[in-house]
Amino acid sequence: MLHCSKESQLAGIVAEISEPARLLIRIFWPGPLALVFKAKPGLPDLITGPNNTTGIRMVAHPVACALISQLGSPLAGTSANLHAEPPTGDFSALNPGLLDRVDVALDVGVCGKGTASTVLDVSCSPPVLLREGAVRKQAIERLLGLSLAAPNS
Repeated sequence: MLHCSKESQLAGIVAEISEPARLLIRIFWPGPLALVFKAKPGLPDLITGPNNTTGIRMVAHPVACALISQLGSPLAGTSANLHAEPPTGDFSALNPGLLDRVDVALDVGVCGKGTASTVLDVSCSPPVLLREGAVRKQAIERLLGLSLAAPNS
């Protein structure tokens, strides 16, 4: 997952931004909605997934925003929990095994609400809900005026 601090950072990463994606960005970013886009050709394999896609989330935390802004480009990062473990917004509650696997972890205190972000694939039409989290499926469907597809449908 790539984390960005401003929408303009998408220009060097994504092939296109559909109108539904633009609406989602306007309403839900920054925040707990990750969007999966078709990647621009030439991006490293480390930041692209199946079908040449890449997941992007705009961070809301001021420390993360400042770090990404200072870097001048999005930052690749993982969730703050291991697979099948509940999410947490409290650094002190992180699994030590996770911390052993990363190069850098910043303790900025409690952040977020401990709810996973929603992941929505907007590289296709209709968009596909990959994981429902803090942003509810019904809210997205109401905003877009359409039903979201299920994975592998």
